[in-house]
Amino acid sequence: MAERGDHADLVVLDGDVWTGDPETPRAKALAARDGLLVAVGANAEAERWVGEATEVLELAGAFVCPGFVDAHTHVASAAGRASWLKLDDCGSLEDVLARVAERAKAGGWVLGRGWDESRWPTARYLTRQDLDAVTGKVPAVLVRVDGHMLTCNTAALQELKVPADLAIQERDAGGQPTGVLKEAAANLAWERMKATAEDILAGLPATVRHLHSLGITSVHDFVGAEGMRAWTRWRQGSPTLRVYTCVLEGEVFAEVSSGGLSTGMGDDWLRLGAAKVFGDGSLGARTAALSRPYADDRKERGLLVHPLPELRDRFREAHYGAFQIAAHAIGDRAVSLVAKEIASLEGEGHRHRIEHFELPTDEVLDLAREKRLLASMQPNFVAQWSQPGGMYERRLGKRVARNNPYREILKRGIPLGFGSDGMPYGPLYGIHAAVNAPYEVQRLTAEEALRAYTAGGAYAASEEARKGTLTKGKLADLVVLSESPLEHPDRIDRIAVESTVVHGRIVWETPEAGERGPGKPARETVS
Repeated sequence: MAERGDHADLVVLDGDVWTGDPETPRAKALAARDGLLVAVGANAEAERWVGEATEVLELAGAFVCPGFVDAHTHVASAAGRASWLKLDDCGSLEDVLARVAERAKAGGWVLGRGWDESRWPTARYLTRQDLDAVTGKVPAVLVRVDGHMLTCNTAALQELKVPADLAIQERDAGGQPTGVLKEAAANLAWERMKATAEDILAGLPATVRHLHSLGITSVHDFVGAEGMRAWTRWRQGSPTLRVYTCVLEGEVFAEVSSGGLSTGMGDDWLRLGAAKVFGDGSLGARTAALSRPYADDRKERGLLVHPLPELRDRFREAHYGAFQIAAHAIGDRAVSLVAKEIASLEGEGHRHRIEHFELPTDEVLDLAREKRLLASMQPNFVAQWSQPGGMYERRLGKRVARNNPYREILKRGIPLGFGSDGMPYGPLYGIHAAVNAPYEVQRLTAEEALRAYTAGGAYAASEEARKGTLTKGKLADLVVLSESPLEHPDRIDRIAVESTVVHGRIVWETPEAGERGPGKPARETVS
């Protein structure tokens, strides 16, 4: 037993430890002291750190891996929407309207998020007329699952003073607004609905606990000004989640950069991350920029959010201001343009990343390999929309077979980090999707997918020296699972998170076995 004052805070024994370190990939035991791993190896190496105050986890062969790094989240935004209607599990338009009608009885604004028409029997967008029938004069705004479009009822359109000629506003056959607002038009409504730092702080404890229950120990959170303020105040308390804050283009980026700040500043709990720049929209809203028309709307090819000169200026401002770039690009037209513009920037070491990167061509993949561009991708999208007969097939036709080509990305040696975009959160759900994907070009081994959700996310934030693998001297962030994903690749989404450890402290433990839930999370939109 260790001498008093020389003991570990936590010792893990008899585990099946996958370290993620290629040089020493497996171990049986770990010891953590002052938030760092002081022993990784055999039981005897860890047992010598046991003291009177040491917490000991005897795992009887349970699987252990590094804590999951979700490389694309909107946690602060989700925390600020705690009181909104959650519409993720609505299986039909009628389900949505029933919930809206019930909430409208209380008066005030009806706000909700998560509807997904691609899962409904009648796959059409929610409209102003639908909402008017159940809300009357109560203003209502319901955001689609992807966050790139929303629907307002008539009262909300009037309250928000949405101009009748505003671009990216859908119209019916008679030329009247349907209430569907996309991209820039939707942003007008988002601006009126944004939460304050106080709202976000109030919702963070429950939101963070949910992340811990899924094994998430670090996030790359895309934030506005209020989100940044909330995380700064959160850091002043007793944080249990490591946050890499990626600031949105425009006012928020200007505020941060004008203060002399840049990517990498901060500590192990809160660090300033990338500058996010939008290239296009989403496939669900048909605003992702494609080179050829959508298969289910031959008049539509999506859009580029910024004209090329403006996009170029935003990239240069971030790059030469010592910021990592996180460029949102989904459609092949946007991915190609964004990759070429970022690749043209002079200098190395920024680890610029393309968020989503769903439809890269072979040319773009070769360019990404050459310039070491990072692919920050969301395998849960494959599970939800890339399955045969799913929304991606309807939108893309035969092009669906080339979406999210994780296998091709790794074959070329392009750095790959996995996240969720909060649709829904759940690393095991996403890992399962990548391992059991419908197309060969997408399919990874369980070890490759685990690496993308651990070391891949750490690398995407230039934090691989501190996290992402279970190596002596690194942060003691780890997850205990009920089964090994490596041994049961066909049921990874049914594996349970037993314990989540951050900084050598257990921050979440599973309920009793009879109450334990599956690895796949409930659908919860927090993007």
